[in-house]
Amino acid sequence: MDNFQRKFIEEATDLILRLEQVLLSLDKNNSNKTLVDEVFRIMHSLKGGSGMFGFQLISDYTHQLESVYDLVRNDKMPLTPEILEITFASVDHIRNIINNQGNKTESITTVQNLLLAKLSQIFTQKNEPTNVTVRDNEIVDNSKLNNYYIYFNPFSTVLKTGNNPLYIIDELVNLAKSLVFTRLIKIPLLNNLQHDNCYTYWEIFLESNFSVAQVKDIFMFVEDDAEIIIHTLHAENFIENPEFINFCNNQKHQNKFEIGLIENYLQQYENVNTNPDTGKKTNKVTEKLKKFKQENVITSIRVASDKIDLLMNLVSELITSQAGLNLYMEQNKLIGLKPIAESIENIARQLRDTAFHISLIPIDNLLVRFQRLIRDLSKEFGKEIQFISEGADTELDKTLIEAITEPLMHILRNSVDHGIELSSERISAGKQPIGTILLKSYYSGNQIVIKISDDGKGISPKFIKEKAIQKGFIKEDAQLTDKEIIELIFLPGFTTTSSVTNVSGRGVGMDVVKRKIADVRGTVELHSEKNKGTEITIKLPLTLSIIDGMLLKLSDIDLIIPLSVIYTIYPVKTSKLDKSFNNIITINGLQYPFYNLRTEFNIMDNIPEQMEMIIVKYETAFVGIAVDYIVGEYQAVVKPLGKMFRKQDIFSGATILGDGTVALVVDFMKIIAQISNQNKNI
Repeated sequence: MDNFQRKFIEEATDLILRLEQVLLSLDKNNSNKTLVDEVFRIMHSLKGGSGMFGFQLISDYTHQLESVYDLVRNDKMPLTPEILEITFASVDHIRNIINNQGNKTESITTVQNLLLAKLSQIFTQKNEPTNVTVRDNEIVDNSKLNNYYIYFNPFSTVLKTGNNPLYIIDELVNLAKSLVFTRLIKIPLLNNLQHDNCYTYWEIFLESNFSVAQVKDIFMFVEDDAEIIIHTLHAENFIENPEFINFCNNQKHQNKFEIGLIENYLQQYENVNTNPDTGKKTNKVTEKLKKFKQENVITSIRVASDKIDLLMNLVSELITSQAGLNLYMEQNKLIGLKPIAESIENIARQLRDTAFHISLIPIDNLLVRFQRLIRDLSKEFGKEIQFISEGADTELDKTLIEAITEPLMHILRNSVDHGIELSSERISAGKQPIGTILLKSYYSGNQIVIKISDDGKGISPKFIKEKAIQKGFIKEDAQLTDKEIIELIFLPGFTTTSSVTNVSGRGVGMDVVKRKIADVRGTVELHSEKNKGTEITIKLPLTLSIIDGMLLKLSDIDLIIPLSVIYTIYPVKTSKLDKSFNNIITINGLQYPFYNLRTEFNIMDNIPEQMEMIIVKYETAFVGIAVDYIVGEYQAVVKPLGKMFRKQDIFSGATILGDGTVALVVDFMKIIAQISNQNKNI
């Protein structure tokens, strides 16, 4: 695949995503003309681009669907539920063609023919207006025709941008009647000819039912690479007139037709020269032609993900090297080097933050997929469901986005399938007939929290326990709390569905969700109340590569903790820790439960007289963690520990210090949770 096709695929993917967003809005308000116009424009953009870059299947199909929405937006046909359903199916069909790189397969051809047949059937069943006909699955509007003069002069570099002007000429010719004059005057002598330059331009007279805006849309891909003039001619039935053709041929010696002479020839229409808005007379002979091309300020660019990955790696190496520079400066007492090192450190920090921001993607990018999933499943199950999102601007590292998409999709499927009831059941239970699924995301310390909740029937611990006993997951006399019973759904192969559908029932589900979230060092929690609903909470690390940390010492071990989790730090006497009752310490009049890392890690050598108590927030309480001493702040480039340490989860990685030593990055939240669970089991 060449670079131009790859660029088209990226742009087409964005267009399809936007189309899906617009359709979801239209599904709620099908009378919104602005949305209908946008569907038409997207279809037209897809048609133009796909024809230009060899995706003929898309071009042929979108041409038909574009015709449908042209009729809808001109009030010649209502936007029916059938048309919306076909358009949703069209989104999937076009996406499938793109994923198949435009190649024609038997299944794609079958789907395309089926969709075209459905479009044809809609028109034949709807008593369409007399100016609409259906011919071989093609929808044609025979309404009043417009006439245009078009001057199309591509820049010499147009071919280098991947555009082929001949495709545009071909599309214009296919619109309706046309008269095309090819200008070759710019072609240089052979020894000055460059094979990748364009030396040809065209003048076209067009008779079409397209509006000026629609004709302009045909040139949207080359509007920055050509001089384009479109002029409306107030005349009819002249394009095929032999006298007019002879008149134009006699003017071919000119570099460009003089529009005034053209209008003089069509002088029978010269009485239409009064502006209805101003009432002023206009002289068509001397009227200046206006270009529709507009200057666009580029506010964003598309960057390949591998380039972002390379940038992050280079920033990581810079930060590691900068740490080495700081150490060298301190060891050699080079005072003059200090301001330079500090400047480099500040620049590296800003560069790191900028690179991070570039690599972050808002959860909003996933919402269209979720909305479409819930819409389709709710129709399949005959349920009424509204989907609400909060905090959609919360940004995640693109690696996290890729990792959590599938788990979130599965949770939403479960909410529709197992959670939300039918409207009749909800009314009987005293609920609103329309169920609600809420996706909420926000930052919490050094974590991102995503909550998916529904107001459905919830999970019955009794029912779960019966299923678990029936399937042999637990013994009949097992003593479990309701929370422990509900968490059985995370066991591999556990399912409450007796029948297999295309949505659920195979026992491959919540265990995969938990495993995939754990792979990116996240956690999954589930809370449910019978007849009230279910809430699943996913907690993810804010970043996976570079963190602002605090460098700690525990005996001769270097540890790093993210700065974002630290609430405050107090110096404490070691003897005070040893004498504490039930691991509770009072500092400044406040009591804190604490854990001594020396005790937990069984390190008893070289115990200092004074230690540092780091106070962190864990869930709703503040907890202390005692370490030997604090070295200082440190930018840590986090590297994975490798396969041998995959099963441990209290260390989220390691970093290389300026002197080459390895420091472990500690996940204090996991340590506290692990120690708490151990104490409960004693």
